[in-house]
Amino acid sequence: MDPHATLHRPTEQRACILAWSLTRGTKVVIDAAQLRSLHSEIHARCETIGATPIEAAATHGVLRINAVDNTNVSVEDSAVQLGRLLCRWAHEQEPECRLRVGVHVGELRSLQLPNLPLGGHFGEAISTACQLADGAPKDMTVSFLGCFKTGLIKFERLPMTVHAAQNIPSAEAFSIDWWAEPPADQDPTTHAMSPLATPSGGDSRR
Repeated sequence: MDPHATLHRPTEQRACILAWSLTRGTKVVIDAAQLRSLHSEIHARCETIGATPIEAAATHGVLRINAVDNTNVSVEDSAVQLGRLLCRWAHEQEPECRLRVGVHVGELRSLQLPNLPLGGHFGEAISTACQLADGAPKDMTVSFLGCFKTGLIKFERLPMTVHAAQNIPSAEAFSIDWWAEPPADQDPTTHAMSPLATPSGGDSRR
């Protein structure tokens, strides 16, 4: 028996994951300066919302959303908020930096791998979040499954688009636009994570 076998076994835990990816069109035209700005924005928002990068490339990445110590806000709310903030930032760029976001709560497995000091991560949480981002019905949205939707507290009443989840058989998915606002009968001032304001100068909402 390998004396190091125990150390090499994957660890398993439940985690909330956000996967983001630039669209194919954006990957073709984006320059180094805009990529640096994107990653600076991701870093800043992770600090604000509470998230940790666990997989990163220049044009896509995976973040783990930290647990929330607030009974009025769920970790699912935090994930949706972070996704919407990234989409809003991308929309405000010139030229627009189009991306898609998928979020999911599920099993996360981690293990040590050669030449990867931070280790590697895999499992249902990451694979589903990535599939949702890749299969989103349109750009600049945050997509999730019904099981994730049940965990929303502050964002449960935001307008959502219902669609079939691509690459996930028989699954129903939901998407929220970054500019979505709560129903008129919900007071925004009571919303602990207030709706995102429309950028000045108009809103193309493409």
